[in-house]
Amino acid sequence: MRVTAETKTRTRQALLRSARKLFEKRGFEPATTRDITAAAGIALGTLFNYFPSKEALALAIIAECLEAAEGEFSEKLRGDEPLEEALFLHIATGLRHLRPCRPYEFSVLESTLGPLTSDRACPEAQELRPRHLDTV
Repeated sequence: MRVTAETKTRTRQALLRSARKLFEKRGFEPATTRDITAAAGIALGTLFNYFPSKEALALAIIAECLEAAEGEFSEKLRGDEPLEEALFLHIATGLRHLRPCRPYEFSVLESTLGPLTSDRACPEAQELRPRHLDTV
């Protein structure tokens, strides 16, 4: 059976949606990959076709939040505000969008984006780090 791009997108979104709910409800550590795949209605091994680890899955959720924040920030930015005001807007927008991730964001960001972290540990960090730094 051939898997279409649309099916892959739906599966990825189901994993993200299930993980988001479980992380918020149970916390990052207690939620297992087995729980996430069961909630998404897919086989356990399928998860690893999309994300190499639970941390990578959580990082994808955080990246989506940051992307939404970046869009809102760009819409609200007039371009003539002082640097301090623009920085405050950027930080406030990011924090507001990351609110649902607060219970687990620190441990995930520390383990994936920390200065002593290997990019091999979480390839998604290679993409997120420069994109976020460019925004800042």
